Amino acid sequence: MKLVRTTLVRGDPASGVDGGSATVIVEESDDLWCAYNVIDVDDEVRASTARKVASTKGGEKGGSSEKRRVTLTLRATKVEYDGLIDCVRLSGTNVRENEMVKVGAFHTMELKIRSQIEISKSSWDVVHREALFEACDASRARKSGELGALAIDGVLGRARLYALSGSLARHVASVDVALPKKGVATSKVEKAEEKFFEKIRDALVERVDWKIARCVAVAGDDASRAFVAWLARDAAPALRNALADGKVVVVSTQFKAGVSTEALAPLLEDKAVATLIADTALAGHARSLEAFRAAEARDATRVVYGSVVAATEAADRRAIDTLLVLDERLKNPRDVGERRALAALVQTAKDSGADVLAFPARHVTADRLRKLGGIAAILRFPCPDLQEVVDPPRASGDDDRDRAPAPRHVEAKHKTSTSSSSSKKKKKQQQQQQPKKPALNYGAVGADYGDDDDEEDYYDY
Repeated sequence: MKLVRTTLVRGDPASGVDGGSATVIVEESDDLWCAYNVIDVDDEVRASTARKVASTKGGEKGGSSEKRRVTLTLRATKVEYDGLIDCVRLSGTNVRENEMVKVGAFHTMELKIRSQIEISKSSWDVVHREALFEACDASRARKSGELGALAIDGVLGRARLYALSGSLARHVASVDVALPKKGVATSKVEKAEEKFFEKIRDALVERVDWKIARCVAVAGDDASRAFVAWLARDAAPALRNALADGKVVVVSTQFKAGVSTEALAPLLEDKAVATLIADTALAGHARSLEAFRAAEARDATRVVYGSVVAATEAADRRAIDTLLVLDERLKNPRDVGERRALAALVQTAKDSGADVLAFPARHVTADRLRKLGGIAAILRFPCPDLQEVVDPPRASGDDDRDRAPAPRHVEAKHKTSTSSSSSKKKKKQQQQQQPKKPALNYGAVGADYGDDDDEEDYYDY
């Protein structure tokens, strides 16, 4: 991510507290994930977008319309991330005068790679500032690195290629080939296997950036070893250096080719892989979780997890050595109070010299931290009185209603219900409880129309 200009000052805790803006250019997939995490509901985002407007002929508006490129500033009401097509969809109302789009008009724009975005907030917290500057760091790719994971199922003729970084675990390529069953002529089997391996090789050449990737871990059944041996004989020009440098590693982890990204976590524990990615952010997150498990096994009073209240008390005592927080809790759009508490906790922990690691929701190790409640801390000294501390239960309300489930590659932040919609719902419930008056018969059949305003419009995938 390239920083074009900003009113924020890096390292200044007071910078952005009273608002500010940053203009960036999206350069790669991880930048879109960062933009999604930084942009919140009610933020103002300015970018170029396509808009259907009324066409003008001779200075007068005609009956037809045409698509034009316009630059709009939207106040976000919904932000959605789609990892499969590398896109952030942002819906909202236009807040700046434009000759083609009036103020208050609703629009949905798509932010993609090479988009220039201006993000304005009424207040920037430390989490958002650090995420933005980290993404704009010129050496970020070198520091975080990437790990490729190739899962091969030689029986079904399937292969899945994943790219794992410090922010995301993305499915980047699939290979499916119909392999002959047992009993078929050997020549046909060898020909089909050759085709299968060639397609996997092409996926490695096209979808892996070997300048950034530290290694590609190949896992699966016996076909994984057969493929690496075939690759050494094939000696594709684009892969010669990678093979010579030992970047293609066969690991003992066994899993099917159609597994989800959560099942890739054991790859990080392989000794050969761990050595190659030792200084990456991806490995750092995995090591921190292992350190938490080891600390808990030695002395359970030197760790806390699952409770923001307990972690905050530990931070106030300057007891936190390492703080692990899940991004989806740091950026929770439904609970502003918890979000502010977590932002303050992160700042307090950093001020006391603690290491703070934010786990993106799509990080390969995020599921382990999620099982701990999304927050965990390794302590410098025992705090037995914090072991039984739990967070108070959330007050139930209209905002706790379940939304339609989204696909695994899509994640969205919606604007929460307003007080007006809540009052409408309450009024409707009161009306339903009152006895109905007898209907007047006017001798005609009428249609009964419902009040559409009383139902909230949730996005249905």
